[in-house]
Amino acid sequence: MTLATIAEHTVDIDLLKQGFVLDAGCRNFIFARELARLGCSVVAVDADPTVEYPSDFRGIFLNVALATESGERNFLMHSNPEARHLVRDGIFSFPTTKVRTTTISNLMDFYSIESWDVVKLDIEGAEYDILQQWPGPIAKQISIEFHEHCGPRPKELYDSIFEHLSQWYKIAQHEKEARHCAGENWWDTLLIRKGT
Repeated sequence: MTLATIAEHTVDIDLLKQGFVLDAGCRNFIFARELARLGCSVVAVDADPTVEYPSDFRGIFLNVALATESGERNFLMHSNPEARHLVRDGIFSFPTTKVRTTTISNLMDFYSIESWDVVKLDIEGAEYDILQQWPGPIAKQISIEFHEHCGPRPKELYDSIFEHLSQWYKIAQHEKEARHCAGENWWDTLLIRKGT
């Protein structure tokens, strides 16, 4: 196992076999560009309608939110672009806009992807629902930035997520630390598929 941190997300570079990579929450494309440079075929998605396809990126970019259902959702246009996220209906102190959503299974079907070398989730709170409904051993590794700072989540939620994922994955890294002036959080969790 050779762990490397790319744009604040840890991956096992030994598991990168120039296969497919999903960069969900690709805002600045640092992770996506580096994985493309390493020879991977990158599918980069970001819900924020202000994020644009960079001319120097060799990969697929979709202006959609990764979610548990395909369709449309409200997206909070926070003044801090890094804090923009999917929301349910309600009254907010920042404007919202409608964005398209897709699922990881739909992406795999559309692009004929059987497995990912790595899935990176940096999606401002949407990771919880996605991980609770994770469809199986579809990625060699999952690099996750949990967003506990967006609203406290009960321990039982994490227990449920990790119990579900433990069918196929083992924890390689999962420690709370303080970053971004937002307190302690699991900013950089890495799960590795069992038997990989």
